[in-house]
Amino acid sequence: MIRLACASWSFGALDLERAAGVVAALGFDAIDVGFHHLPIAAAGWSAPGGEALAETLARRGLELSDLFPLLPFEVNDPDLAKRRENRSRFERVLEFARAAGAPGVTIKPGEPASSLPDGGWKLAVTELAALVEGAEAAGVPLSIEPHVGSMVETPEKVTRLLAEVPRLRLTLDYSHFVYVGVPVDAPDALLSHARHVHVRQARAGKLQVPARSGEIDYQGVLGKLERVGYRGFVTSEYQHSDWHATNEVDVITESAHTLADLGPVLARG
Repeated sequence: MIRLACASWSFGALDLERAAGVVAALGFDAIDVGFHHLPIAAAGWSAPGGEALAETLARRGLELSDLFPLLPFEVNDPDLAKRRENRSRFERVLEFARAAGAPGVTIKPGEPASSLPDGGWKLAVTELAALVEGAEAAGVPLSIEPHVGSMVETPEKVTRLLAEVPRLRLTLDYSHFVYVGVPVDAPDALLSHARHVHVRQARAGKLQVPARSGEIDYQGVLGKLERVGYRGFVTSEYQHSDWHATNEVDVITESAHTLADLGPVLARG
């Protein structure tokens, strides 16, 4: 069964307790927690920290649908010491995730490193393979989110990375591909690799537009997910920030529209 969730960072101006309250008040029963709603200091990534997160969500009647932490550095940073720090932090993230009851963890795939001839591709492959191995040992599913500005801005690059990093999964978000001009149905080829899914409307040149005025047929996407056997969460990910002008829509309204538009489709499924 596919279920609908909402991202905590949709309400990034609020602390987690209040953001969770808004998510619950809108009618969602699950929440992705990420970015500044997660610990910044290394000491915060612990089993007690994960347990505290679970308690916070339980008070609001919410299930944790995913964790999206930011590692200290890009996974393919040319500096070996920084990559080692990432691996150390990721071990603590896994401890936190298990204690929180997270069904999985999403991380960024790395961004092009201009100082390296291949842009840091080989380093990204090596580091992601190591993180996948660690996540599997901990029993915590891991995925990357291909995003604008990353090593994998197109479905073709994502497919290449998946071939070079066996067992790597995806947190799939059509909006990033559509924004850079990829045909709207091209990400369909990646659906069978999805562990988690983000949804918001977009069009070429606009990463975020109102839920009922974009180019992506999300009801159709849900049907395609069903056909490939997807049984995870689909998370509404409207946000309000200066990043790619995502502050031009009302997040509460668009989150509510996403729930109203997709909730009945999932209920019928």
